[in-house]
Amino acid sequence: MRIDVLAEKWKAYNTTFLCCLLVLWQLGFYIFSDSIPKDYPRRDATGLAHYYAKKFFFFYYHLGYFPIVSEKEPQEFSKKEAIRILEEGGPNLLMEYYHWSRLGDSGRIFMYLPDAWLFNKIKEPEVKTFNSLFFTVSLLVVLIGLIRVKQKTLAITYVVLVGSSPFWLYEVYANQNLFSLIIINFNFLLGLFSSLIFRKEDSSILYKLALAGILVAFFAGMRSEVKSILLGCALVIVVYPHAGIIKKGLYLCTLLFSFYLVGKGIDNYFERKFNEAYLLVQKKGGIPYTGKRITTHKFWHPVFVFLGDFDTKYGYGPRVNDTVAYRYAIPILKNKYGIDVKYSGKLFLDEYYDSTRKYYKKFDEIEAYETICKDKVLNDIKKDPVWYVGILTKRFWNNIIILSPVALSVAGLYLVLPFSGLLILLLLIFLAYKKQYSYLLLLAFSLPVSLASFLIYSKDNITFNHVYHLLGIGIMVALANIYFSKKIKSED
Repeated sequence: MRIDVLAEKWKAYNTTFLCCLLVLWQLGFYIFSDSIPKDYPRRDATGLAHYYAKKFFFFYYHLGYFPIVSEKEPQEFSKKEAIRILEEGGPNLLMEYYHWSRLGDSGRIFMYLPDAWLFNKIKEPEVKTFNSLFFTVSLLVVLIGLIRVKQKTLAITYVVLVGSSPFWLYEVYANQNLFSLIIINFNFLLGLFSSLIFRKEDSSILYKLALAGILVAFFAGMRSEVKSILLGCALVIVVYPHAGIIKKGLYLCTLLFSFYLVGKGIDNYFERKFNEAYLLVQKKGGIPYTGKRITTHKFWHPVFVFLGDFDTKYGYGPRVNDTVAYRYAIPILKNKYGIDVKYSGKLFLDEYYDSTRKYYKKFDEIEAYETICKDKVLNDIKKDPVWYVGILTKRFWNNIIILSPVALSVAGLYLVLPFSGLLILLLLIFLAYKKQYSYLLLLAFSLPVSLASFLIYSKDNITFNHVYHLLGIGIMVALANIYFSKKIKSED
């Protein structure tokens, strides 16, 4: 047998061995998730709101109805019991619990399905199974994708660091939340875009781009924040050297069309589900939800709310404070838009969509409120750009200094390594000097993950989302490996 054929077989066996090792390694964290440290949580957002979310899963899993909840606790969590409660009907049947289902990202309900399918957990479903399955597969995609473009050292280093991160391990295996979707989505896209990032010709690019759009749309249906990675994807396509303008346009259209098509499909699916649930709850004597709904979270309200992260100038803050924005908007709603609201300082209005006072109204559902937030923010920035630049500068600093810990983790052992994001700035200078453009593009590809912590808020560990520092270490190790390999060869 030829030597080159043997070499290719060895590479294939080697990659397969690494993949098996990775799966066993992550399986250990799944089994012993109780031992994962809980010292590095995000504190800037609620995310899934697991306590509320799981209440909708009972009827969705057994009967496919969404959103329906019952104020009457099921006696058992079987399909028979779900049918009995529905047949009994009455005002216990609701379509909303606080405001979980009306504010969009309804795909979050999918996160409970793997736990129910595999372990029949309906009463206390968890998202750990969903997170761990997709997290492990995404690491495999990265490993294989980078190895195929001859970046094995980078692949192994990055996968080891992400798979060891105390922050990501906590979000994937220990926290009942959805922040892990950020790293899962990024990993999938990194694996699929490896050939473009490292300027390799790839006959399957169109298929990969279509799959990338599908994945982003799927995860965006659960957490809209993940859509920012599309900016990195567009950048990589634009600078890809093996395609002309027409082909690049085709690539972008393939990515965006698949993203749009799947996203629209998910929206239509939940719209049909809502209409179906509405008719059923109405028929059974329950209380149908007649208020406004939002397909995804608003943008300008959080921008307003988080502008007090460093000072209270121009009426923002202190820090995260929704009520400051609400109180600011009330007189403008009345004087400019003729909307007079009743409000006593809570996170919702003293008004309800129904006579039984089950469904309170929220500012988010008033279209003019988002416009008020937008006008306030943009006018203040225009009036005092130096002030805003100062905030962005402080956020930029937080995005460099406050990063998730770098660690090596296995079998309950966690070795946290000293590291500063300032090293990445030095790495950027070095890469530019050495004209290592693919590595620079790789880092640029990861930056949209950090966009929210720069444009909106940079405290309470939101900057732990970043992956650029883990990629940076992987690049350093890869460059060191190349250097020492050349040195050894030269000495021989």
